[in-house]
Amino acid sequence: MYRELLPIWGPISINSFGLCISIGFILFMQLIFRNSTRQALISDQQLNTLLLGGIAATLLGSRTLYLVQNWHSLHSWTDIFAIADGGLSIMGGILSCIIWVLFFSITHHIPALPLFDTLVLYVPMLQAFGRLGCFCAGCCHGTTCTAWFAVTYTDPKSFAPLHIPLHPTQLYSALTLLAICFTLYLIAQRKPAPGTLLAVYLLLSGSERFVIDFWRADREFISHQYFKLFSLHQWLALLFIMVAFVLLVFIPRLRSSRITTHEPV
Repeated sequence: MYRELLPIWGPISINSFGLCISIGFILFMQLIFRNSTRQALISDQQLNTLLLGGIAATLLGSRTLYLVQNWHSLHSWTDIFAIADGGLSIMGGILSCIIWVLFFSITHHIPALPLFDTLVLYVPMLQAFGRLGCFCAGCCHGTTCTAWFAVTYTDPKSFAPLHIPLHPTQLYSALTLLAICFTLYLIAQRKPAPGTLLAVYLLLSGSERFVIDFWRADREFISHQYFKLFSLHQWLALLFIMVAFVLLVFIPRLRSSRITTHEPV
């Protein structure tokens, strides 16, 4: 695994993390533009605006949460913008992107839940590519491991400690996220109620992060004694899970209330 793939000039280079994210986003755009449900819900021009804003919101949220947790590791102010080298907190990106999509749907008078469902159908695939980039760069690595599938980094530019067998937590996440993507696809074929895919995504992705975080070496904890049981990201994952359960409880009620409202008198 190599963090830097091709040096270009000075500090500019093609990095494995940036390449994986780029490939994932290109596939995400291809799938979302071809989605027939999306085409009936939002125009191509609106989707372009939504995606551009989503990129900015995701980068801002994920980078902000990462910097808040790792401010002590910055060597200079330019490190704040070194996104291509890794250093993104996916939980912060998800939160900021949810806020952006909700804001966009309100301002453009687009039904929020169907829009969320259309987007989250492919989000786990994009996250999986991001985790592959993390695996190549060495960030988000796991704790020491003695199993046969442990990974040992030797690249001096890697973010991971060198010559130590580690849990490949990035691959754990990538494989789990691909399974989540497949699960969402199967559910989507059954034409569920609006908001169902969003709820299932929050439930499964939150569970994925909560469990795998136990094997990650970069866990960050809140100093308060009542919150030391789990890491910051695990608390955020639990928040996602709780929101998912609330959605799953209220979605059938929303559907039944709409049916009642439109029944002829």
